[in-house]
Amino acid sequence: MFIMLIETPEDLKKIERVYAEHHKAVYLKVYDYLHNKEMAEEVLQETFIRVIKNLYKIDENEFARTRTFLYITAMNVAKTMLKKSKKSEKNEELTEEYMAIGGDSDVENLVINKETLHNTKEIIKQLDPKYGDVLLLRRVYDMSREQIAEFLNITPENVKKRLTRAKAKIVNALEEGEKTV
Repeated sequence: MFIMLIETPEDLKKIERVYAEHHKAVYLKVYDYLHNKEMAEEVLQETFIRVIKNLYKIDENEFARTRTFLYITAMNVAKTMLKKSKKSEKNEELTEEYMAIGGDSDVENLVINKETLHNTKEIIKQLDPKYGDVLLLRRVYDMSREQIAEFLNITPENVKKRLTRAKAKIVNALEEGEKTV
């Protein structure tokens, strides 16, 4: 399926070479972190999908840099997957706990939290990409400022400023939304 993302025969050959050279090492690194074969395979697949989307950033002559890029990407995917897995387990526990308690005030809080989350997602979608991308890399992919700076070819200080501005824009937009309700 992800082969369809590849635009040229040269890109296909490049990704095949990168995969052949690095997939075992990346898989072992992820497996060592997750201790789960299926999850490690899923992370490997998602990592190479992301690599295809960022193929222009890979220079095959820079073996160590390519391996580092793959490791960072794979570990961020693994961390995200692990967090989602834990959140899912926690949500199941909370749902069971809630059903046992049967409280009505919790329903109101749940609706308010879902609405706030929905509004926040919509605001993030509307952010200028330079702010949205930094926020996404930091919060969703759990990348450090230094990793984001290297990934986007900007300074860590610039990453910090963009994160601060993105958060301020989100808070302001949420507050304005509350005033109009």
